[in-house]
Amino acid sequence: MKLFKHQQAIIDLAPERTLLAWETGSGKSLAAIELVLVHKQVSGHFLVICPKGLKKKWERDIEAHPIASKGAWRVVTKEEFKQYYDTLGRYTGVIVDEAHTFAGMKSQLSKKLIKYLSMHQIRIRVLLTATPYLSSPWNIFRL
Repeated sequence: MKLFKHQQAIIDLAPERTLLAWETGSGKSLAAIELVLVHKQVSGHFLVICPKGLKKKWERDIEAHPIASKGAWRVVTKEEFKQYYDTLGRYTGVIVDEAHTFAGMKSQLSKKLIKYLSMHQIRIRVLLTATPYLSSPWNIFRL
């Protein structure tokens, strides 16, 4: 899998907390997988939170990735996360696809994600969205 220049640039920086606010079709999923793998320890476990319609796509992408398929990954929908966030356990890193749905200051998804990340002290966090700004600058602040 060959990365494009914009994807490789973020991998080279390897930040632990990243918001990929790239256009649709610009390779956010592949870049996110590569980015968390940069930080992978021997026993890296990763959680992907995504919309229901993207769950199968994420599972296929992880399975098709030559290195990611060897790790321990769990893909859950936003609805599953909202219901079971307190029983998911600790992961090395978390990827949130369509992260703008977590951007509301009063959003239950947002509050539960913050609680989950704090509760397990998860440092590696990658948020993906093509629309970080919904209705207020607070959306970007929340992300």
